Amino acid sequence: MLPVRPGLALLVALATPAWAQTPPSPEPAAPAAQPLPEGPERPELPATESFDAKLSAQLGQPGGLTADETARRATATSLEVRGREAELEAAEAGVSQALASFLPRVSVTAGYTRQSAIAPQAFGTLVASPGSAAGPLPPGAPLENVALAIPTLQNQTTVRAALTVPVSDYLLRLSRNYASANASEAAARHTTQATQLKVAADARILYYSWIRAALQSTVAEASLAQARDHLADAHRAFAVGGASRADVLRVEAQVASAELLVARTANLRNLQAERLRTALHEPRAADFAIGEDVREALPPLDGLSSPAELVEEARGHRLELRAVQEATSAARSQAQGTRAGYLPRLDAVGDVIYANPNPRYFPPTPEFNTTWSAGVQLSWTPTDILTTRGASRAANARVAQLEAQRAALEDGLQVEVVQALNDLREAELASQTTQRGLSSSEEAYRVRRLLFQNGRATSTELTDAEADLTRARFDAVNARIDLRLARVKLLHALGRDVQPS
Repeated sequence: MLPVRPGLALLVALATPAWAQTPPSPEPAAPAAQPLPEGPERPELPATESFDAKLSAQLGQPGGLTADETARRATATSLEVRGREAELEAAEAGVSQALASFLPRVSVTAGYTRQSAIAPQAFGTLVASPGSAAGPLPPGAPLENVALAIPTLQNQTTVRAALTVPVSDYLLRLSRNYASANASEAAARHTTQATQLKVAADARILYYSWIRAALQSTVAEASLAQARDHLADAHRAFAVGGASRADVLRVEAQVASAELLVARTANLRNLQAERLRTALHEPRAADFAIGEDVREALPPLDGLSSPAELVEEARGHRLELRAVQEATSAARSQAQGTRAGYLPRLDAVGDVIYANPNPRYFPPTPEFNTTWSAGVQLSWTPTDILTTRGASRAANARVAQLEAQRAALEDGLQVEVVQALNDLREAELASQTTQRGLSSSEEAYRVRRLLFQNGRATSTELTDAEADLTRARFDAVNARIDLRLARVKLLHALGRDVQPS
C-alpha cells in the first residue's frame, strides 16, 4: 500500500462537499427562475488568481533560504555535532596521553628532617699510635687509648631523583594502548563527520518539508478561491433559474470545507517553519523566504547501476561503517594489551641521591654527598592473573559487540540504499505523470467552468472538476518535493555527500 501524503489526506477529508452540513442561515426555497430572497447584499467575489503566478511569487526568491544554506547553518549550530566534537577532543587527548606513557617515569623528591638529639653511640675504645704511619709499629712507639663513638646528626636534607624505564610495557602494553588510542581517535573523527552529514541531510529534508507545507497552503488557498468563484457563479445561476437552491447550499458547504483546509494547511506550514527555526537556532521572529524553485528540473544522477553495486559503493563511503571499524580495531588492541597482565614485569631503574648526610657514607658527616645506583627489576604478582582474566574477557566481549554492530549497520545500509533508490525512481515517474495530470485537470476545470457559466454543465460537475484540480495540484507539489527528498536520502545513503579527504 502506498503511503498517504499529508496534503492528499487533507484533500480527501475536506475537498468533498459536506452534504450533511446544516447551512448557518437557512432561507425558504425560491422558485427556480426567481432571484435570491431579500437579505444582506452579497459582495462580488474576486476572480481566482493564477496558481502559477502564486507559485512564481513564492518560489526562487532572491536571497531566500536554500537547502545547502539550511544544511550549513544547521550543522554549524547543531548541539549533537557539538557533543561529537567534544568526544573527538577527548579522543585526541587520549592519544597524547598514550604517547606520553612511552616516556620513562622520572620522580624527584626533596625533604628535610629534624631529629631529636641523642648521645653519641659509643663502641668502646681503640689503641692508636699518634704520628705513626700505617703498618707495623716500631719498637717504642707511643700508644694511646682512643674512645670509639659515632656522632648523631640532627639535621638531614635529602634530594633524590629516580628513573624507571618500563621495558616489558614497551613491548606488551604501551604499544597496544597507543594503537588503541589512535584507532579511537579515528573512530571519533569519523563519527563526528558522520554526525555532521546526518544533521545536514536531516536539515535538507526539513527544508523541503517546510516548502511542501508552504505549497500545500498555497494549494488550499487556491482551492478556496475556486470555491468562492464557484459560489459567485452559483448565485448568478440561481438568480436566472439556472441552478437550484440546493446547488447554492452545496457550494457554500464546499467553501466552508475549503476554509477549514486553508486553516489546517496554514497550521502545518507554521509548524514546519517553527521546526526549521529550531533546527537553525534562529529567533522566533525570523521569517524565511524560499530561495529554491522546486519546479526546476534536476540534473540526473550518474552511476545509478544495479542495487548490489550501489550497496558496495555505500559500504566503501559511509563514515558510520568506518567509525565502527576503527572502534573495533581500538577494542582489539586494548584486549591485546590487557593480556600483558599474565606476564612478569621488567623495569630498568636508576637512582641518584644528594643528601646531607648521605646514608651511604659511614660514619655520617654533616656535608652534602652524591651517590647513584642503576639496575633492573623483575616483578610478578600471581594474583593479578584473576583480574587480568576478567579484564580480558570484557575486552573480547567488547570486540564481539562492535563486530555485531558493524554487521547490523551493513544490513541496515543495504535496506536503506535499496529503499532510497526505489523512492527516487518512483518520484521521478510521479514528477512526470503528475505534471501531465495537472495540465489535464487545469484544462478540464477551465472548460467545465465555462460550460457551467453558460448553463451547459451542472454545479456537481464543476465541483468534481475543482476537486480533481485541487488533488492534481497536491499531487504535483508532493511529487516535486518527494523527488528532492529522494535525491537527498539516496546521496546520503551512498555516502556521496562525504567530502574527499
